[in-house]
This record gives sequence, structure tokens and C-alpha cells, in this order.
Amino acid sequence: MNGSRRLGKAAMVVVVALAWVALAAPGMAGSVSNNSGSNMTAQVVWGIGDENGGGHFGGIYGDIESSGTMIGLWEQDAQVVPCDNGTPGDPSDDFMGYIGTMTNGDGTGSVTISPNLQAARVTGVLTITTMEVDYCAGNYGVVVATREEVPVSLELRSTGNPMPWVDVFSDRLAHIYNMHQNIHGMSRYAAGTAMLGGQPYPFDSGLISNNHWTDHYNSH
Repeated sequence: MNGSRRLGKAAMVVVVALAWVALAAPGMAGSVSNNSGSNMTAQVVWGIGDENGGGHFGGIYGDIESSGTMIGLWEQDAQVVPCDNGTPGDPSDDFMGYIGTMTNGDGTGSVTISPNLQAARVTGVLTITTMEVDYCAGNYGVVVATREEVPVSLELRSTGNPMPWVDVFSDRLAHIYNMHQNIHGMSRYAAGTAMLGGQPYPFDSGLISNNHWTDHYNSH
């Protein structure tokens, strides 16, 4: 399998979410699909990950989609470690897996973003679910906590000039499938306040952006 990615520095959370969708495509067979879309997003993020995808980080976002608005939260507190595949004497079939917790929140509310990306306001309520994962033990998500009707809000203002960015992802397996995704947009870094559950939500960086994407997939 060959894959390549070029990531614009301003892409942040939205690109990650879209990439997950793209990576799932090889499960399809004997099909051709072409898709495109766009959204406007206000988001804050915190923490840092390592080169393997592990770490403690997260964020809150509000999206304006063609189908309506979406508000969400995500958090990872998990490391990526080598997992034995049931053959301790044979490391050739070992794999890398997550161990820790994954948290996701989905909700409804209001998302307002100015056309020039200078200001954004997000308000709503979330249902937040935390799952414990241990890929080495075959545990890909067991719910350990759920919080409902959690108030959330973002108030952001841009702190710099608009920045164009591009993210390109390609993946293919000869005579099996071919896929290509292009995501581009205009973004402004932003500062302001975030609240979750009535408490300040500290974050490292904020972003207001207008995003567009196209993707192509075909299989033999």
C-alpha cells in the first residue's frame, strides 16, 4: 500500500476528521465514487501528539454544513504501543495499537461565523461519551462514562491575516483500488474564550476557516 500526505499548517481538526473517512474507503469493492463538499468551522484545540498518533489532546468545534450545523468535542488520552498478535515468538505479525481513552461529544446549538472569518460564536449542549480502548486485548471501545446536556460555547476573534492551505491524500493498491482526496481552504488563527460544563476550557490555539474538499475512489 502506498500513501502520501501533504498537510497545511492551518488545517487542524477538520482535516483529521476527513482523513478518517478517506482511510475507510478501501473496504469498498468494485465501485467508483466522486464526492465534494464544503463547510465553515470554528474550533479550538489543545495538547500534542507523538509521531505514532498517541498523546493527550483534544478540541471543541462548531461546523456550518449544507445540511445544518454540528457541534462537537473530541479528546484522546491514549498511547500507541506494539501489540503481540498471539504469537509471542514471532514478531513479524505484531501490530501497533491504542491503549487509553477516547472521548467524543455530539450536540445541537447555534454556530455563527462571519463571511470574512474575523469572528465566530458557538453555543449549544453536548452528549459526551468516554470509551476505554486496548487494541492489544481486542478492546476497540467500551463506554466507561456518559455525560448529557453539557453546555458548551466558543467566542473567537481572528488574530491574523487569512491563510490559504491545502491538504492532499492519495492511497492505492495496484489492481485493487485507487483513491485521492484534496482539501483546501482559507483560515484565520483566532483567540477568545471557550466554556464547557460552565467552566473555562483552556486551549492552545483557535481557528476559523472555510473549507472545501473533493475525493475520488475507484476499485477493480
